[in-house]
Amino acid sequence: MSNNNTTYNNLQEYLEFRCSNSETVSEELLKQIKQDYRKIYLSQYHKQYRKQYIQISFRIDKKQYQEFEQQAQQHNIPVTTYIKRIATQDRNISNTTNIASIVVIILEVIDLLEEAIYEDTIIDKRQLLSLIQQCQTLLDDSKSPVS
Repeated sequence: MSNNNTTYNNLQEYLEFRCSNSETVSEELLKQIKQDYRKIYLSQYHKQYRKQYIQISFRIDKKQYQEFEQQAQQHNIPVTTYIKRIATQDRNISNTTNIASIVVIILEVIDLLEEAIYEDTIIDKRQLLSLIQQCQTLLDDSKSPVS
């Protein structure tokens, strides 16, 4: 934390700096110094916070909000958390093991198809359907905004 190019790591340092020139410190002065420190601290905290996080605001219809509210209640989370998860779900598939599992399943499907083509045999449709359904389930799990 800094003020006038001087860094204060804690309240004690700030108190020592502010009181170093005075011989006596009244309760009122001490109270004022603490309030000043709090202002400096909060200012620095908010500055750091704004460097790290961006606030986004937007408007939606009340009906849409009520739908989000109901869905959030089903998952026992705040509406804003639910909306944030929806907004960021395309960016980050929540579970990397799902991706690895999907890759394995797709490779199995390719192996089944190649084997059937090269050996001129009939594809086991049930096995193929089962693999595709597993893949679909993993994809559905990855799309869920609440995971």
